[in-house]
Amino acid sequence: MLGKQTNLVEQKEKAGQLIIVIYEKDNTIRSSIPTNKSIPSEEVIRRSGLCPRDGSNVFLKNSRGIIQTSEALIKPGSTVFIGSDSIIEHCIIDNITWKSKDGNIGTGKLADGTIAHVPNVEKGEKCWIVRHTERKSFRDPKLIHAECHKFNLGTKAYNVGDIVRARPSPDNSNSLLFDPHTELWSINLKISLPEFTDEVEISQLFKGLLWSVKITHVNRKNNRYKGRLLTSLTYNPKLSKKRRRKK
Repeated sequence: MLGKQTNLVEQKEKAGQLIIVIYEKDNTIRSSIPTNKSIPSEEVIRRSGLCPRDGSNVFLKNSRGIIQTSEALIKPGSTVFIGSDSIIEHCIIDNITWKSKDGNIGTGKLADGTIAHVPNVEKGEKCWIVRHTERKSFRDPKLIHAECHKFNLGTKAYNVGDIVRARPSPDNSNSLLFDPHTELWSINLKISLPEFTDEVEISQLFKGLLWSVKITHVNRKNNRYKGRLLTSLTYNPKLSKKRRRKK
């Protein structure tokens, strides 16, 4: 009887009527989802029955190891991997907390309760983010705030005009940008200072801080990008709130 069931599964796989979901940490744990049409990855996750019971973030990766967005369609006959061991997190922006001439910063709650601060977002936006730095809330030590930036999970993770976070080298000229396809900090980002500013003063004021940087050039072939510091979206405890608003 078991042999007949196995043959039936194999026949359905060949006919492209199944989506095979494999647990990333243990490939012997898997699930088969019968379907005659493509279905969103979030539905694949739900129907697989392989979600952690603790409510932690879950990701679906294709056969090349690339994380799929919740709306991405998974075709019948595909084999995908489910896992939760990733520094990539999902965030829904529920509030805009800062606005400036260069853009805004929004906040949203992550799965563990941390408040994510993300530049260049809209209220209600769903985005994928990576954390950079964390700090405890001054009002509630149990509450954690994280400085983050968003990216795309498609073939083009970043585009000209996107705003990311970066901690520059000691000379304030280079940094490594997070690559969501490999989950490594491996994209070379050359950073310039704002035009018509005193470079020496700016370098001193923002030295050692986490910068908000607007991408101005993308070279995907060589994995080399260029960007410009946005002082109005970079938190600087050295500056008064009044002075920050003037920038």
